[in-house]
Amino acid sequence: MNKPFISIIVPFYNVEKYARKCIESLMEQTFRNIEIILVDDGSPDNCGTIIDEYAAKDTRIKAIHKQNGGLSSARNAGLDIATADIIGFVDSDDWVEPEMYERMVAAMEKTGSDIVVCNIAYDYMNKTTYNEALAAKEAFTVRQPEALELLLDDKVFHNYVWDKIFKREIITDQFPSGVNLEDIRTTMRFFANANSVSYIPFVGYHYIQRMGSILHVHTTERCTHYLEARISQLEFLKAHNLLPQKWQYYSLRIINDGIREARDIARNLQFDNALREGFKNILKLIEPYKEECFALLKSKTQKRWKQLQLHPRLFYHTMRIGKQFQFKNNRKKRTYVYYD
Repeated sequence: MNKPFISIIVPFYNVEKYARKCIESLMEQTFRNIEIILVDDGSPDNCGTIIDEYAAKDTRIKAIHKQNGGLSSARNAGLDIATADIIGFVDSDDWVEPEMYERMVAAMEKTGSDIVVCNIAYDYMNKTTYNEALAAKEAFTVRQPEALELLLDDKVFHNYVWDKIFKREIITDQFPSGVNLEDIRTTMRFFANANSVSYIPFVGYHYIQRMGSILHVHTTERCTHYLEARISQLEFLKAHNLLPQKWQYYSLRIINDGIREARDIARNLQFDNALREGFKNILKLIEPYKEECFALLKSKTQKRWKQLQLHPRLFYHTMRIGKQFQFKNNRKKRTYVYYD
């Protein structure tokens, strides 16, 4: 087999229900010269058997098995054996359109960009949605500073690695172990290494909306991981003197995210000592930005911060009441049904 043009890394853990569709969507790519690296991260279900089965069918597939170490560890194991000069990532409960990598590689060759990003479909059991405004956009290419700003805005470019392909030379950092929401911490580092980034409006990646996903679970631990990941982005920008004109804006965003996260866990968890500690952790994480940014916050956010700090139980009940009004306002809207 000749050297593959692109290596696709797919970690597997406890997703046997989705594994076959994911793997087959990669095998059916119209761009044929790919290396598919399937990483069994010590999965307790049949994922290991499934990836071995497909590796026996297709010589482009490499199956590796390792002790459970988490998503970052599995991706790093895939990177260690990847042989192509272009790298892509797929999550094993998702799937991709047949033309996705052909279109993305073509865009990379045309523009010379170090990263190419495609549009995303969000698949629920009863509906598939995508950003129609982005789908209607023309393809475009931006230089590194603007690409970083778009990534920070999280509207056109998102903090995922799986809707993108990367030139191997810009992947200079491993994925961090022992944390959740690895993509938030890592994607910015890849963007910082890129000279330019291209976007294509093609909806190529199908992101399965699972209720058990870390992004859809409201826990105090998840909130802490999320804020720590966002803070790591700002600290990275400061350490490398990138986008200094955006530091204050991003500090404000961290505060707003922290208060919103506190609101969401209040609306979804019972008030107990664990929740009280979760509130304290959120306040501790956003406190360093208070002196610079408090006066710039909306009055509602200022009030919620003070209430959270001085009267956490009152904050909790206020947010619960707000959820009841939100439910009444939204009850006529169509409900999305999540996958298990």
